[in-house]
Amino acid sequence: MEVYHSKSDYASLLEKVLECKKGERVAIKLHVGELGNKTHLDSAIAKMAIEAVKARGAEPFLTDTTTLYGGARHTPASHLNNAEKHGFTKLGAPFIIADEKGGIECESKGILKRVELGKFFSEVDYLVVLSHCKGHFVASFGGAIKNMGMGCATKECKLAEHKTVLMKIDEGLCNGCGICAKSCNHAIIIDGKRREGPNCMHCGGCADECPQKAVKFSDFGNVQKALCSVALAVKNLYKDRWCFLSAGVNITKHCDCQSNPGAPVLPDVGYFSSKDPVAIDKAFLDLAGVEKIEKFWNKSPLFQIEEGERIGLGSAKYELVRI
Repeated sequence: MEVYHSKSDYASLLEKVLECKKGERVAIKLHVGELGNKTHLDSAIAKMAIEAVKARGAEPFLTDTTTLYGGARHTPASHLNNAEKHGFTKLGAPFIIADEKGGIECESKGILKRVELGKFFSEVDYLVVLSHCKGHFVASFGGAIKNMGMGCATKECKLAEHKTVLMKIDEGLCNGCGICAKSCNHAIIIDGKRREGPNCMHCGGCADECPQKAVKFSDFGNVQKALCSVALAVKNLYKDRWCFLSAGVNITKHCDCQSNPGAPVLPDVGYFSSKDPVAIDKAFLDLAGVEKIEKFWNKSPLFQIEEGERIGLGSAKYELVRI
């Protein structure tokens, strides 16, 4: 699989892989960044993608789904407001919240056999995925696979993905101090013991706060596998009528879901385009440094690559073409 690479010419990169046709409805999937975030995908890239789609006589829409956690993108109205403040609503294409009208159930493979995608994704003909590559607390890093795997899913599906991480509460160690519940509204205390709230995301944050070390999480690689299950459902929906452009710039330890992800911690490695999400993520990791990304959160980013290849999402083998 060819992966195209450039330090700055993302318009030419998209031209290499974009194949939408006249009259088609095209979803441009992106992440606008949590309100206040300064290192998210540049709106100029979204504008360029819109113009490229229009030049082919197709109809573009910018899109994303609402978040599972609270924040400025938790509801359709707040998400649109966030997108407007970050400059994504006046670029010449409507901004559609993909799960505002619910979801569609899809079969998949891997750790999740059935997933739910935002309904809007079933109403368009072609998909352009614009991603910003950066670190992520649970998934190690976020690129094209995560952009689809979490970003195309409904809230219910997002929760199922997070719950693939295993959580164990040692009641012998728990003294009911409530510090976990103060740090997260999904942690609750019942009968003097820590319990899992119905919307607990298994993010692991409460384990860091627990002075008794009574809460333990394991198998964080499972959520990376779940991302691949959802991304595979997207692939099946579009039957490979998609393309990807990823920005390996402003590489932060924290995700764009954070209002303040901190300053970039790795040098920029440029921009990438491909028709294969596994290949484009692997190319970024190779240029940025797999071991450097792994040190962000002490989690290997290769679970996504290996699982994606195993279930048929794409190939980790690629030829890097510099333009």
